[in-house]
Amino acid sequence: MRWWEFLKPEMKNFCRAVSIELAEERRSTKKFLYTILKGATRRENWGLVAGTKEKLRAMLVKEVHGLVVRSRYQQNLEEEKAALFHQNKEVKMSRKTKLSKLKRSDSTVTQDEELIAED
Repeated sequence: MRWWEFLKPEMKNFCRAVSIELAEERRSTKKFLYTILKGATRRENWGLVAGTKEKLRAMLVKEVHGLVVRSRYQQNLEEEKAALFHQNKEVKMSRKTKLSKLKRSDSTVTQDEELIAED
């Protein structure tokens, strides 16, 4: 067994775990900023409102840019703004299985779609 065959599943699990943690951190931060924004608006603290809105805007722009980058629709212009189109395309394409063959841990290669979906 090569070192990569051992390391690859562990790296995949590590990357997934880190991705989940980062997504949860972003959700929590946005929720916190929206709570601050709501309270600052109620108190009419317009300086805090402006600063909080800028932080939220920066986070949302970063997320939207990620949608464009991850979009499999390759006719994007660099200046093009991400929209619901990109998000819908990403969700639609992420459901499709791209694998036609799978090398299993016992070194056999299968084309059985059910076995590919299980692994």
